[in-house]
Amino acid sequence: MNNAIKIILITLLCQLGTPVFADKGDANVLVRMFDWWNAAMKTTDGLTEQAFREYYTEDAAIIINGNELVRGIKPMVEHFRGARARIESVEIVLPFEEEFESESGDHIFTYHLVRTRVDGADQLSHLMGYAVVEEGRISLINFVRYNQPVAADAVALSKEIQ
Repeated sequence: MNNAIKIILITLLCQLGTPVFADKGDANVLVRMFDWWNAAMKTTDGLTEQAFREYYTEDAAIIINGNELVRGIKPMVEHFRGARARIESVEIVLPFEEEFESESGDHIFTYHLVRTRVDGADQLSHLMGYAVVEEGRISLINFVRYNQPVAADAVALSKEIQ
């Protein structure tokens, strides 16, 4: 094969391929935070103010479906410790289903999945939205969440529709 054609093909593959992060250092702050969060939710001492401050500004807010879930570092620690106590397991699925950043890098848009186990039932949530980044830390997460019905609920719902 001609060298020029090889170069063109390699260039196209590099441009069309899905980026894969070689290590956590290559990932944006949202991906790094969710990677940390997944691990922290499995331990009793991972959800600390110091750890949250690595990823969030002091007055950061998390908004889900238009409702402010939590604002500020201390309330985040309390909220997620409470959540960990109520659920059997939770995982934000990485890599995201879809993700892109604004040219300025101050907004990260994502569509991702969250797997949860509560009272012996597995649940899957679909989240879509964005994070605002200020000086390398998250100041706002604004997501829309859809909780996929559990299998039994889905069967009941399909019978109601028929």
